[in-house]
Amino acid sequence: MNEMLSELDSETLSEMLRFLSLELDRVLDEQRIHAMKLLVERIRRTREAEEAGSRQAEDRRRRTEDELFKQVPH
Repeated sequence: MNEMLSELDSETLSEMLRFLSLELDRVLDEQRIHAMKLLVERIRRTREAEEAGSRQAEDRRRRTEDELFKQVPH
């Protein structure tokens, strides 16, 4: 009887440890995915800001050229 209980306990413990190990792997994967998502979003925002700055500089250059063109006699 004790042998059966001991075997049952070891099987239960083994299953619990397997479950916890799989759960830990899942949680760690979720954390890695979340960290990658945050990094990608930061890179995207940085690129968008750089592109916006380039567009603003191009718009300023274009306005300056337009003003110079208006001042040239035709």
